[in-house]
Amino acid sequence: MLADDPPAPEPVADPIDVNTASRAQLRRLLRVDRKAADALLTERTRRGGFASLDDFARAAGLQPHELARLRREAVCSPRPRAPRRFGRRVDL
Repeated sequence: MLADDPPAPEPVADPIDVNTASRAQLRRLLRVDRKAADALLTERTRRGGFASLDDFARAAGLQPHELARLRREAVCSPRPRAPRRFGRRVDL
């Protein structure tokens, strides 16, 4: 790093989890309208959550510079696993 280089931006204290974010949080995070946030919520439900911030960024149609900002302001928790079903299945 040169002396004239600005410091790298710090991550935010409370990043938003894209797998649990509300519509309002997505709107603030991405600076999008309600319709776009609703589309992302629908996509998140359809997929059972996003696998990563890259996965989320692709679904949101973000540009590389937007993804760079997103990495400082958001996290992606692991997708919830389907509950294990115990017991036997009997076909009659």
